[in-house]
Amino acid sequence: MKRMILLVIAMIMVACVAYAQPIYGLKAGLNYANIDEGNLDSKLAFHAGGFMQYTVDQFYLVQLELLYSRKGAEKTIDYTYDYLDLSLQAKYSYAMDTVKIQPYIGGEAGYLLAANVELDSSDRSIELDVKDDANSVVWGLVFGTDVVLAEHFVLGVRYDLGLTNIMKDVEDHEVEGKFRTWMFSLGYQF
Repeated sequence: MKRMILLVIAMIMVACVAYAQPIYGLKAGLNYANIDEGNLDSKLAFHAGGFMQYTVDQFYLVQLELLYSRKGAEKTIDYTYDYLDLSLQAKYSYAMDTVKIQPYIGGEAGYLLAANVELDSSDRSIELDVKDDANSVVWGLVFGTDVVLAEHFVLGVRYDLGLTNIMKDVEDHEVEGKFRTWMFSLGYQF
């Protein structure tokens, strides 16, 4: 199934490259992440990376993003997960003078780079690497809106709805569940 999804993404990208000149860009911003189970507090983190955007016609775009993204949650224990996220989005572009409003929806695959759990007590701090216990790939849906100013500057807000459990064996871990992440970003497209 994963190979089929990646094959479909590759085929869409090849078709887009054949018919349109891509627009490249960079973006970075803040993540306000949480896990849907476990009564945890949201964690403020960051993301950064690049994107390629292809114009399908006057109103429709396809955008591929590759972002380094930190997610997690906290309470008495700090949960931190670092991902390399690959996202494919279908966008609608509504232009008004020097502003474009671009709502979108898409899918995301996150490849786990690191996973740590940190417990701070009054006399010491304990940090554990839990990468081997976490799923190496998590899947999600993304939807949001980008606002493009003066053809180059991009302001974005997105919600990342995780579809895959973070941990492999949820019975063995205190935290089970999926990510719920708000992403606020600033970008520049060339």
